[in-house]
Amino acid sequence: MMKYYQTKFEDFQNQTITEYIIETDHMQFSFLDYGARIHKILTDKNDDQSNIILSMNTIEDYNESGGYFGATIGRVAGRIARGRFDLNGKSYQLEQNDGENHLHGGSNAVDKRIWMTTVEEQQDAITLKFKTVIYERDDHYPGDITFEVHHTVTSDNVWKIEYFAVSTEDTLFNPTNHVYFNLNKDYHKKIMNHQLQLNHDQFVEIDETLIPTGHIKNSPNFDFSDFQALETGIMNQDEDNQLVDGYDHPFLLQKGDEKTFTLTTDSDDITIDVTTDRSCVVIYTSNMLNYRSSDDIVLEQYSGVTVETQEIPDAINHADFGNIILRKDDTYYSSTQFTIIN
Repeated sequence: MMKYYQTKFEDFQNQTITEYIIETDHMQFSFLDYGARIHKILTDKNDDQSNIILSMNTIEDYNESGGYFGATIGRVAGRIARGRFDLNGKSYQLEQNDGENHLHGGSNAVDKRIWMTTVEEQQDAITLKFKTVIYERDDHYPGDITFEVHHTVTSDNVWKIEYFAVSTEDTLFNPTNHVYFNLNKDYHKKIMNHQLQLNHDQFVEIDETLIPTGHIKNSPNFDFSDFQALETGIMNQDEDNQLVDGYDHPFLLQKGDEKTFTLTTDSDDITIDVTTDRSCVVIYTSNMLNYRSSDDIVLEQYSGVTVETQEIPDAINHADFGNIILRKDDTYYSSTQFTIIN
């Protein structure tokens, strides 16, 4: 039987942040309206130590860490080279909040706002409907965009994310969720033992500023067509891994109605099967993570791994990287589903 309740997470900048908790027979999923983010996934709802994602206990730590833990990312996930793009014959300059590049929608993006929330309860599923409006003046992309994210948890421990958007002008849109998994249930234990299998063809080469070069490549360290340990690329590095001390690369998923991949560990205790309608997943092994929280949670390199489903980063500046243009008044939709087998 499913159960839902909500509670105050904390007061932040004279506003109340709310935590929404959904329980299945054995598991617990919690979300925050701040950043429309997933906050915790407990594989045992009675054991707070069974969390399989990286979490913070305060909004200040979520913001100061720079990790985007569990947050909705938009308008555009990933980096845009030099923060520049052309659309409909007009050039745009975005905030350069990651060196010379634009990252994850900028410093005033949706991961740092409180979303309006409604709850829909069904017998075997509960959906949190988060909604916000991004104005052109907020982030300097063209158009005002109404953005909804629906997080649904089902009785059989499926977490589904659906993204909806409508813009008043032609604009860019390429959202994702920035959840970090650590299936060891202990952030002190690194993700070296995590095994990944991807239905993918190739990966996208990146440069020293983490921008795609435009080259599509193959490499044994990047071949996850069969299960392979993340440690392969982290410790036994080729030049592409050495560039980032692990993985921070877009992987192309095989064409089809759904693209599937699986994350597990060498002990096989927990498995996460992922289906998505996106053409790409960015695998990031927290190579740059280095943060001690206000309550002494220490998160560092290889504490977690992200699986960010999206279109290829910087697609607007590469003709063959897919389309991330959302036309005026068109309705955007995409979805990603995580099935947790415990």
